[in-house]
Amino acid sequence: MVGSDTNSSYTSTEGEIVVRSTQDDTRLSVKRAALQKSEVFDGMLTVCGPAAPPVLELDESGAHLELLLRLLNGPPPPPTSFEQEEASQHSSKFPKKLYNPDTIIPFPMLQLMYGLADKYIIDTERALGPHLRAHCAEDAVRVYALALRAGEDDIAAEASQFLRPIASYSSDEIAALPDARSVHRLAVLQDQRRRALTHLVLTEDIFPHGYGICGTHQDQTLERWDNRRKRLSASVDADTDVAWEMDSEGSIGCAACDLAWSRAVAMLAYKSRKAISRIDQLKQD
Repeated sequence: MVGSDTNSSYTSTEGEIVVRSTQDDTRLSVKRAALQKSEVFDGMLTVCGPAAPPVLELDESGAHLELLLRLLNGPPPPPTSFEQEEASQHSSKFPKKLYNPDTIIPFPMLQLMYGLADKYIIDTERALGPHLRAHCAEDAVRVYALALRAGEDDIAAEASQFLRPIASYSSDEIAALPDARSVHRLAVLQDQRRRALTHLVLTEDIFPHGYGICGTHQDQTLERWDNRRKRLSASVDADTDVAWEMDSEGSIGCAACDLAWSRAVAMLAYKSRKAISRIDQLKQD
């Protein structure tokens, strides 16, 4: 896994400055130029000039020091991505981008690295952003919270389309969001998506403009479609897979009607993926 190798180059004796943990006496060597990638250390070294102390003591654990120097010595390589999932004709779910899990920085370590970057003022957008994005689909609420705190709004927006309804999260998960505004915008987004999906369900016709109509079973199929969408509309939420729910009604037993049903579901799937789903699609307040 990414981040497990402790035999990194910065543990050699070639560094100009030794960084020591005051918590467990871990000592790591680092070049002055690497330290200067941090605004905090750069300011300190500028003040000290060439007479900077050979040992820099930090109130961090040895494990945290290793992560910090990993950030300073060079960005981790981006995760290896595969082709994106294909969108299903019978599902409203958004396709996910697939990654090799062995190349993604684990989320707990990523949180620590973002915390250290914030504390020591290190630019991490290019280094850590791709790894944070790779967690969007599977860990949306934590990615949403961390991305907002880190100022990576595009990643927060991507994560927002994978979030479950806000009421389904624990109080601790919601408390991790940076402020009340971020919670409110998420609630507004999900309300707008729920309304949009409900509207699509109630207005998508099985025989649009008479296309594909079955003269034998027309009334029966229309009634079945209408009854199904009315039942579904009463329970739609922001993450409801409305296309799959309509498709789950099963075969009608008529080739023409089954084809019309399948086409209507595919159109519903397409339209529901186009409906509002991300916080960057909200009007600015």
